[in-house]
Amino acid sequence: ADVQENEFIDAMDSVQKWCLAEVISRDENGVRCHFDGWSTRHDISYRWSSYKITPFRRFSKGYTGQYKTPLRQSMT
Repeated sequence: ADVQENEFIDAMDSVQKWCLAEVISRDENGVRCHFDGWSTRHDISYRWSSYKITPFRRFSKGYTGQYKTPLRQSMT
């Protein structure tokens, strides 16, 4: 796949919801994603063949992070 580190994609989280995710690392096997608005303990790794990762905004809509206490790692 042609996705690079620091790019945004859509990824399915642990409760089967499509969320905005930032690629924090990649290798020949897959990517590790950080979900916008969530702490790093929710980061998930996916294999390239996974149906749970798709191009940016294919399925996610609007803000997909926490509403009560959103966590933003970087505001660049």
